[in-house]
Amino acid sequence: MNDFRAPIDRKSLWVVRELGLPAIVRACVSCRSTRHHPTGKFRVNASGKLLDVWLLIGCDLCGRTSKIPLHERIHVQALEHRRLLMFESNDPTMVRQVAMDTALAGRS
Repeated sequence: MNDFRAPIDRKSLWVVRELGLPAIVRACVSCRSTRHHPTGKFRVNASGKLLDVWLLIGCDLCGRTSKIPLHERIHVQALEHRRLLMFESNDPTMVRQVAMDTALAGRS
């Protein structure tokens, strides 16, 4: 007797690859689109011994650049020197780390 309902062992191997950084949901001041993407750059501004660091993001619709604050009015010595150099050199690893940070997403 042929049993056509016998279980077939089917296994698949999946490969998950990151194709890009996640979209950032934030209203654009120019076109009111809500989708932005990281530009891959930081802005570091020094005022005396205090630093401001922002992640630059671009609107997907109109291309306008906006800023997400990472550090505001932080003392230069309070920021680890290696981390500051990564911000200043627009390190891609740091951009990815900041873009994937859930705490930052909650604040922004």
